[in-house]
Amino acid sequence: MRFKKTITSSLLILSSLTFLSLSSSCNKNKENNDVINISLISPWMEDENKPEQIRKSFESKLQSIIGNKVKIKVSYSSDDYLVNLQNINKGVVDLAFVSHSSFENYISENQDKSNRIKPIIQTLTKSFKYDTDNFIYVDGTENDKIISNAKLQSELFNKKRYSEWDYPWNGSVYEYFYDDKLVDFQRGIIWISGTDDVRQKIIKAWNEKDWKTFRSFGIVHGSADSGSKYLLPEKLLKKHFNKNDNAFSSLASEITNYSNYFINGKTKDMLKNNHFHICFDNEGSYSWTQNTKDNIDKYTPLNNEKMEILALTDPLQYNIGVVNTNKVNSEIQNLIVSSLIQLYTSNQDDWGKTVGFYGYAKYK
Repeated sequence: MRFKKTITSSLLILSSLTFLSLSSSCNKNKENNDVINISLISPWMEDENKPEQIRKSFESKLQSIIGNKVKIKVSYSSDDYLVNLQNINKGVVDLAFVSHSSFENYISENQDKSNRIKPIIQTLTKSFKYDTDNFIYVDGTENDKIISNAKLQSELFNKKRYSEWDYPWNGSVYEYFYDDKLVDFQRGIIWISGTDDVRQKIIKAWNEKDWKTFRSFGIVHGSADSGSKYLLPEKLLKKHFNKNDNAFSSLASEITNYSNYFINGKTKDMLKNNHFHICFDNEGSYSWTQNTKDNIDKYTPLNNEKMEILALTDPLQYNIGVVNTNKVNSEIQNLIVSSLIQLYTSNQDDWGKTVGFYGYAKYK
């Protein structure tokens, strides 16, 4: 009887151990089969075959650093920030890189999105020459860095005609316009273009804070959700043009009430049209635009005219990496962040520099 009881107990123990072993094995397999879907921005380059090579390399190297905790799957799902945020929200994508302004706009729609979508990565970029510090608008006079440094950048841009640039091109940018310092911000700029007389009148209107005259020279702007081509210039105009009875209110109001002075477009729309002499743009946009035949009209003024940078805007946080917290737990979030930092510090990140990301830091 005692022997039978011992056998029964042994069988129960063996059965329990087997169950625990199988459970552990299943959990381990489940853990190893978890997939993190990462959406990357498409590289800025002409070679159609290179982006796929870069994607595979990025995926392989990141997987090697992360190990078998999770499986990494990388794709160029979309370059549209809103689409990426929607995909993060729906759980279609687990990690995506978006602009800070698009993230702020998206989560402001409701609290659920704010709780679900979380920034974990701050991307870093090379600073442009004469813009290595996080300075902001003071008074808009010639000694204000947003004006004086804009002038220095203009002189650099106009050193040679755009069509004659022979600066080294690394496949993505003209490094001639960059400083080696990494920063976590970006800016917009305000271009002006025209004859010497026209540009001097625009500058005079700026110096006198005469919004009505400034506006009359015609303004090219970007879409309403663009940080550098709409939101940042709007913020700058509101700070600067603040005179009673001649103040700037908002771009939405101005575009509605004085539509003949505004057009949604790009630099080439300013350069080919004598009704528009002011344009909002990304700082240094010319530095990642190679002077090929197809691009010449983007930075080539009409005969006897010149384009220059009137002002830099205040800074805006550079692009961020966001996750869906319902799908990616804190342990995996930290693992992804540390792995991306290791990838760039070991000089193995072939993708980041092709879209202006030269480093990563933990989002604070």
